[in-house]
Amino acid sequence: MKIIIKACVIFSIFMLIAAEGIEKNPQWKGTIEEKDGVKVIKNPNEPLYGEIEFELEEDLSIGNEEDENYLFYKARSLQVDNKGMIYVLESGNSRIQKFDHYGNYVQTIGRQGQGPGEFTMPSNLQIDIETGHIYVNDFMKLEIFDSEGKHLQKIKLTTPFPNILVNEDEESVWLMLPSFNQTDFGQIKYSFCKLNYEGKILNNMGSFSYLFTPTNMARTSKQSGEVSVLITGYEHQLHFTKIDNNTIIHGYSDKYELNLIDNDGNCKFRIQRKTPIQHFTKNEKKKYEGVNLPDYKPFFHHIFTDSKDRIYVQRSLRKLSKKFSRSFDIYSKQGYFLHKASLPYSPHVIKDGYLYTLISFEDTGEEYIKRYKIKNWEQIKTGIN
Repeated sequence: MKIIIKACVIFSIFMLIAAEGIEKNPQWKGTIEEKDGVKVIKNPNEPLYGEIEFELEEDLSIGNEEDENYLFYKARSLQVDNKGMIYVLESGNSRIQKFDHYGNYVQTIGRQGQGPGEFTMPSNLQIDIETGHIYVNDFMKLEIFDSEGKHLQKIKLTTPFPNILVNEDEESVWLMLPSFNQTDFGQIKYSFCKLNYEGKILNNMGSFSYLFTPTNMARTSKQSGEVSVLITGYEHQLHFTKIDNNTIIHGYSDKYELNLIDNDGNCKFRIQRKTPIQHFTKNEKKKYEGVNLPDYKPFFHHIFTDSKDRIYVQRSLRKLSKKFSRSFDIYSKQGYFLHKASLPYSPHVIKDGYLYTLISFEDTGEEYIKRYKIKNWEQIKTGIN
């Protein structure tokens, strides 16, 4: 009898341990298929590890209207290098402000002008992970600086571009080349291309449409290249970013699919997620009457990665609003849907356990750089255990 009791106790303990293991290590319920020679990872609608709440604690605030070096005007882009240096691109002041990890001003890079290292319409900033070189989108040119702010090179392009991905080793950039639809001046066609520094197209991944509502000014100024349009935030568009210098992610928001390609344009695999289409309601259509809305809402409107190579997909709006939803789907770099998450701030950078963002106050015009410590950083999964 004692032997039987002991056996029952051992069996019960074993079952408890097994049950606990199942709970901590849930099974991924998606499928992996192959289509046209490319692996397609089909994720279920629910994440493997459920929803996670980022526990944020303000760690740093940069901004001071009494000091020119801390007074920001139309800050548009924020980056952090591997040494913890913080770079802020201001389109209003046409400059980059550099701060150390503690928020102390280090230097100003660039200024308004037409000369080498000067800006006319700066819009986006990149830092090369390996060299620390600084790249700035400046309308129809790319300005390059070293990590100390010394101007290295200016690359002229034949068209303005909204965003770029730089591969320094190959002296090439990935960007969207725009062209107007000659028969419908309410649509732009973007080609997702790889160009060398001479502007020659090395690879073209296809064409993607961007519908918009032109104003009267846009119609009369089409020939001059000036465009005035109405933007709702619901336009389908191409989004892209990179994990490293040899892995690029791009996705067109008319469907929930991300393509991971190498720097030569070869598709490594695709990420898909089963999620329903969201149509516009009658009230939403009425509110935007006369606006060129798509047939349904985009599945996402931003893609970025963190320092652990996780992929963040910012999901579509549920209601019409001037502000975007801050709900995110988080994937491993292998393509598995790990977490849902909601953030109170729109992150510009998530790196080494910190979230960096730009915050502006419409009533006062004040702008700040904020850094928040992610207290539960190590609890965010990076893959399947």
